[in-house]
Amino acid sequence: MCYNLLDKEFYVNIFTIQAVKIIDKSNLKRRFFSPNKESFDLIENEVKVLGLLNDNSIIEIYEILRSKNCTYIIMEYIKNGTILNKIHKQTINKEEHVWKYFVDLIKGIEYLHETAKIIHFDIKVDNLLIDDKDNLRISDFSISRVFQDDDTFQAVKQGCPYYLPPEMTIKNEKFHGKPIDIWACGVVLYYMTYSKLPFYVNSRSDMKNLFEQIRTKE
Repeated sequence: MCYNLLDKEFYVNIFTIQAVKIIDKSNLKRRFFSPNKESFDLIENEVKVLGLLNDNSIIEIYEILRSKNCTYIIMEYIKNGTILNKIHKQTINKEEHVWKYFVDLIKGIEYLHETAKIIHFDIKVDNLLIDDKDNLRISDFSISRVFQDDDTFQAVKQGCPYYLPPEMTIKNEKFHGKPIDIWACGVVLYYMTYSKLPFYVNSRSDMKNLFEQIRTKE
């Protein structure tokens, strides 16, 4: 449900807010799924997608509030942060945690693909949170896409380039959405296991080299 920030409902609920994602429309960079899609549409896209989700594997959204220049997504607060934080702090026990988190992730992806009919398109360690019961929760649906029977999409480069599969590194190629998320889950598993990415370049200006690695490296 969405509210204008001038509504008194906002002031009633503000004391129960646990976490807020603030999207400043004036500072958004232009990002596209098609040549005519403006960056601010990503806000509406995330709002639409979040309204379709209801599963324990997904971060819970309480309300969506709007002002003239910002959109505020009110969500539960996950105090343990992301898997990335746990890896950097070396608080992941490889034998005990990696497989559990990976199973949680795959269950979440199964829900998104088979029940909600959504492709996440940005699965990465930064978007995977660990709750106080040590369960993995998926977040950030700004570039997610809803599909019906056919999960085919036109070639675009979206999401984190280090998590892209080979088919998304080739221009003008169509691809199926489900394998995109599954490939990214594999990259997450690799990162949890080895604390590094399987394909990497030192600069994002060297994407040609990165994509060549993704297509050809064993």
